[in-house]
Amino acid sequence: FTRWAPERRYVSLHVEKKIRCNWKIAMEAFIESYHAIQTHPQILSFTGGDNSQYDTFGEHLSRTITAQGIPNPGQADRFSVQESVEAMTGPGGFELALTLTGLTADEITSRQAIGAVRRAEFADFMDSDQLATVTDAETMDSILYLVFPNFAPWGGFQSQITYRYRPDGMNPDRCIMDIYLLDGYPSDQPRPPDAKTIRLDYDQKYAEAEELGMLGALFDQDANNLPEVQKGLMASKTRKVLTASYQELRIRHFHETLARYLQAED
Repeated sequence: FTRWAPERRYVSLHVEKKIRCNWKIAMEAFIESYHAIQTHPQILSFTGGDNSQYDTFGEHLSRTITAQGIPNPGQADRFSVQESVEAMTGPGGFELALTLTGLTADEITSRQAIGAVRRAEFADFMDSDQLATVTDAETMDSILYLVFPNFAPWGGFQSQITYRYRPDGMNPDRCIMDIYLLDGYPSDQPRPPDAKTIRLDYDQKYAEAEELGMLGALFDQDANNLPEVQKGLMASKTRKVLTASYQELRIRHFHETLARYLQAED
């Protein structure tokens, strides 16, 4: 994280949402990516979720890297390069990328195009020497860590999303999820003030926080699933859960670490 200089960021948005599930269920939804094909159909043109890489580092740290700027593998033939690019950059992003790179529409890849547009945006708060070292992955990919037990920062140079999960009081079936957006600012200017917290109750939608933009709909799709996952777990006759060997590797890693702490207290 030293390279991404989180100390040179400020909280541009903080949304706090109450959800009807245990805090660990909310956390688990964000440490695997294969749910996106059913839960988030609007991102399939630019998110390669099925090919996500999952890593664990010791007992207390894990990570997912999901390539952006490419279609999900099973839907790759449905989208053109321009469609994948402008799903992330907005209208006109493809033509802007051609201008920035000097490449033709037949030569440029979607990731080259998005990387070029993002670097142009980063020039507002990064010096030229640092900007010259920024990789395409650091401009767009989802690089999401979990620091056990409940702190989940994103890496990269784009708006750094950070999650925090915690119980809502003493109720094990309710939780609070915090979403922070951390943005950069020019080195020759003072640090902007942090945004005020937007608090959403159980029955409010993330989309009501207009500052989230398109992310509001994405988070609502996740939040709508979580109470149903809670019900399914509580209805299990065996009281056991089977996890996918790779796609749910991080979930299993988390619970193995948690079990070690709980057993140590016995």
